[in-house]
Amino acid sequence: MGTSSPYGGPSGTSPLLPSWAQEPAVANPAITFPAPSPDNDSPQAESSVTSNDNQPIVPMTTWRGAKSSLTRFAKGGGGERRTRNAARNYVKARGGSRASSRAAIAGRRATTRLGGFLASVSTHGIEAAVKELGLASVVGKNVDVVFALIANVLAPSGATLEEAAARKAVDEALWLLYTQFSLDDGDINKLDALDAAGVREAIETSVAGYIYHRWLQELGKRIVDNTFSAHEAVRLEDQVKKYVQETVKLDFRGMDVLTINWREMHTQQIVERIYMDAYSLLEV
Repeated sequence: MGTSSPYGGPSGTSPLLPSWAQEPAVANPAITFPAPSPDNDSPQAESSVTSNDNQPIVPMTTWRGAKSSLTRFAKGGGGERRTRNAARNYVKARGGSRASSRAAIAGRRATTRLGGFLASVSTHGIEAAVKELGLASVVGKNVDVVFALIANVLAPSGATLEEAAARKAVDEALWLLYTQFSLDDGDINKLDALDAAGVREAIETSVAGYIYHRWLQELGKRIVDNTFSAHEAVRLEDQVKKYVQETVKLDFRGMDVLTINWREMHTQQIVERIYMDAYSLLEV
């Protein structure tokens, strides 16, 4: 089975991120959502020994081509063509877009929770949405404290690398809103102005963030091992992140992010399609 060692090298994470977006704390969600699970006929299910909601299924495949292309990317100093080739080979090594989507268990779960929360913010306001998460006691408290607890409910820290990637993805989506609405002044009620376009952008940010962080977890060591300095590695990681962000432009046609019931089992299929579409964009 082709997997990579846990990656703990340089990261392009912004040093300006607040503490709530860097140090996940354990929290038990007070609200439940359907847990995504792969089909029995998926490539991962055929090649995996066991799987549950906390252990993503990994396809039986070879990482040779993906590792080689990312090595060439690093040694060549980056570049759009090398980045595109590395992305294509990465998704191919994971079994393609469909297999990658099915394996993104923690990612899909986090996106489902994020979508439901943000839809509630847009429809009912931030205070009502926070209460719906079971966090009524923090209403009116420091914005950073509220955001930390929101992040913990939407993507609790877990034992797997995939769960860590999902948490980082949610943090980046929340950070996007934090900065767009200038919440550093402490007025969290500015989020009441969040509209459907803002919700879609945040969801897109979370999906792209998840894909990027999983890519680094699985193959990021190839960048570190083939660059001359940590600074260069960070530069190349940022280039990969930018490529993923610019490539993963999701098509939300036919999907009303504000009225969809994010807690229905049916929504799993919608979120799975979102992830499959996102990975397929990297295969081109």
